[in-house]
Amino acid sequence: MKITFHALPILLLAAAAGGTQGFPGRKADGTILLPNGWRLAPHGKQVPLPSDLPVRSAWNPAGRYLAVQHCGYNRHIVSIVDSRTDRVVSTVPLGKSWSGMAWSPGGDRLYVSGGVTDRILVFSFDKAAGKASGKGTWSLGKPEILDLPAGMCADRKGRLFVVLQRSHGLVRFSPEGKIELSRRLPKGTFPFECILSPDGKILFVSLWGGARVLALDAETGKILFSVRAGLHPTEMVISPDGKRLFVSNANENTVTEIDVEGKKPLETLSSALYPFAPPGSTPDSLALSKRGKILLVANADNNDCAVLDVSEAGRARGLGFIPLGLYTSSIRFSPDRKKVYAVNGKGTAGSRPNVRK
Repeated sequence: MKITFHALPILLLAAAAGGTQGFPGRKADGTILLPNGWRLAPHGKQVPLPSDLPVRSAWNPAGRYLAVQHCGYNRHIVSIVDSRTDRVVSTVPLGKSWSGMAWSPGGDRLYVSGGVTDRILVFSFDKAAGKASGKGTWSLGKPEILDLPAGMCADRKGRLFVVLQRSHGLVRFSPEGKIELSRRLPKGTFPFECILSPDGKILFVSLWGGARVLALDAETGKILFSVRAGLHPTEMVISPDGKRLFVSNANENTVTEIDVEGKKPLETLSSALYPFAPPGSTPDSLALSKRGKILLVANADNNDCAVLDVSEAGRARGLGFIPLGLYTSSIRFSPDRKKVYAVNGKGTAGSRPNVRK
C-alpha cells in the first residue's frame, strides 16, 4: 500500500509562528485560521452535516450508509450519509442523547443512547431508502439513579450490550428489548465503550475512569481478565484474528496494543506529532484496515489522523499524519476500504457563534 502524506507538523508550526494574520476564519489560500493561531487545511472532500458536535459514526452492516450521531448544543440527531453520493440523505431526531450507537447485525435496526433519559432509542431502518423511523424505546435502571447508557454493540444473535457510564454497569438486552443480563462493574471506572471479539465470545469494555480494559464472558458476564491501559481509554478495535486489541487513551498521546491471548499489554503506540510531546493530542477514535495492518488514530486536539503500520505485533511504525478538520471525533474506513470517513466534531470553518435552530 502506497500512502502519501503532507508535512502537517511543519504546517502547524508555521501557522503558530506567523506574524499578523488577521481575524480567525477562512483565508484566501483556502485554509482556516483558528483563534489559537493554528490553521486547518483538511485533506479530502468536506461533507456538510446538519447539526453540531458529531460524536461517533457507525456503518450499516450492508455497507452503503454511515450513521453519524450528534450530541451538541443544537439538535441531537443522527445523520444518515449515503456513501454513493457522500450526501446526508436523512436525519433521525433523538431528543436527548449521549455518545452511544450501534446497528443490529442485519442492519434493519439502529440503536442510540437516550442519554439522561436512561433509555435506548430503537429505530427501524429502510436500507433501500436510507431512512430510519421510530420503533420504540427500551428502559433500563431505576428512575432515581442516572445510568447514562454509552457505548453499545450487538452480537450475531441480535442481543444488544450497553455500558452504563454513570452507574458503572453493563446490561444485555434480548432482541425483543428485555434485559437478560445485568452486572456491576468496578465502582468509579465510568465504562465508555464495548466491543465483541470476532467469535462473539468475549466482550471488551474500556474503563474511562479506571485506565483499564475489562474482558468479560459474553454469555455470563463474568470478568475473565483485566489489562492495564493509559489514561481515559475510549474507543477500541480488534484485529481480524482476535489476537490483538487496540484502545485509544484520550488523556495521553497513546494507543495501547493488548495481547488478548497473553492477557497483557503488548506495546504502547504514540500518536503525537513529535517525540516527548506533552499530553494533548486526545486520540479518541480508531480505525483498523480489513487485514489489520494499518491503524488510523484520530487526534482530536491536533486536528489530524496518525497513520501506523501495525502489521507486526509489538513493532508498530509511524507512517505519518493526515490533516483533518477541527476536533476529529470519529474515523472509519469505508466497508470497501477505498475511502476513509473522518467526522470533525467542531467542523472545518473555525470559530463561529452557535447557530440556534
